[in-house]
Amino acid sequence: MRPAPFCSSLPIVRRQVLDLARLGSLSGIGPSQWIRFEQPVVWLREATAQVVFEHGGRVLETGASYVDCGDYLSSLYSAIESAKHECEVYEVSADSSLIVRVAVSILDIPVVACPTPLDAFPVGSYFQKAESEEGAWFHFAEADMRAVAESKSSIERDTAWQALRRLASVEVEVPEGLWTSRSGASCLSDTHLVDQYVHQQRNAVQALIAEAQITALRAG
Repeated sequence: MRPAPFCSSLPIVRRQVLDLARLGSLSGIGPSQWIRFEQPVVWLREATAQVVFEHGGRVLETGASYVDCGDYLSSLYSAIESAKHECEVYEVSADSSLIVRVAVSILDIPVVACPTPLDAFPVGSYFQKAESEEGAWFHFAEADMRAVAESKSSIERDTAWQALRRLASVEVEVPEGLWTSRSGASCLSDTHLVDQYVHQQRNAVQALIAEAQITALRAG
């Protein structure tokens, strides 16, 4: 069984056919073993942005968190507007001991493309999580997987499991200093640095999207 499909408009930045393995039973009732398989995988790029409150170099609290809705990195602008509002509410200025900043995280998420259902949303494509109901998928590594199967103790087994590479999201970038209340009063309304960063990132993503489309055409 596979996870339920979901709709997403996140940009597709890579397409690969990966050599993977999962732990399961071929018959569904027998003992578990490593099952090797090839799987086409699509990578979606997701940006999230969050308002963060800091004091004395430490995070006091995290505020609202945003994900892209529409354009890539639109979450960053949404978080900045929220941070500006928090600065007004708490009267935070460039000289305040309390710092309000926007933290950004960019991930590439592995998923599996699936057919579009009849009752599909008009925008976006449909995917499934890159895993099965029985558990996670791993990059195939014969020696490491044999070590898991042949481990004699819980310590050996834990050590062997840690050597495996799970198919998981990959952190692309965590940019620092894009927007903070310490940058001066003009920073509260000036997003020039942010605009430059977003323009650069959107161009880079467009190039990756085009490359992924070429990969799909060649595979088809």
